[in-house]
Amino acid sequence: MNVLSVASLLYQVCLLYNKGEALYGYCNLKDKCNKFHVCKSFVRGECRLPKCKRSHQLIHATSLQLLQDQGLNIPSVVNFQIIATYKHMKLHKMLQNKGETLRGRQNTINSVVLS
Repeated sequence: MNVLSVASLLYQVCLLYNKGEALYGYCNLKDKCNKFHVCKSFVRGECRLPKCKRSHQLIHATSLQLLQDQGLNIPSVVNFQIIATYKHMKLHKMLQNKGETLRGRQNTINSVVLS
């Protein structure tokens, strides 16, 4: 997927879906919305929530026609989905390792201070 297509995909993400607590966020159109109900941060490769309440699935029955209507190439979107999912997994592994390193350092500091 070229940069223009990724930009097109980001442009098509429903911003109202990405706000609010309800299943559809603040999007009143729900299933009739012509934008993607997908996590904006995930599409950008920046979602830091291991159990994000927003969808991380670009390819599902309700979006296939929308993808084609927007002129996006389905195989390219599938590749983007795979890459974005991998990046999401790697980001969380890095954050988890960073957290473990910070906890280890704090325990070392505490044991030195308390000694």
